[in-house]
Amino acid sequence: MDSKDKRQISKNHSYIQSFQHALRGLVEVFKTERNFRFHLLIGIFVVILGIIFKLSVVEWAIIIGCIGAVLIAEIFNTVAETMVNLACEGKYHPLAKRAKDLAAGGVLTSGIIAAIIGLIVFGSKII
Repeated sequence: MDSKDKRQISKNHSYIQSFQHALRGLVEVFKTERNFRFHLLIGIFVVILGIIFKLSVVEWAIIIGCIGAVLIAEIFNTVAETMVNLACEGKYHPLAKRAKDLAAGGVLTSGIIAAIIGLIVFGSKII
């Protein structure tokens, strides 16, 4: 990197700058991660179901929390995969595979728990 490179490597200088970087990260994960888009689509579907079934405030809080947990897990999975890829420089390593599998397992766990909670909340409405 030469002295004319103006890319930021230090801390953010303002809250606005922090927000801009965070927003850029959300756009990046949306553009590049198929699973994030899938989970977001499922979340939108669940929100529509919530409107149809007229969820209570507490039920909404639980459902939105579950949707958020799955999306956040997917973002951190992407972070883990990106960091492992950077560290391994495209080469296979058993610990890299383990780290990626563990991160993916976290997403799967959050998705399963969210689905169970969704069944409890919506199941009570259907029955």
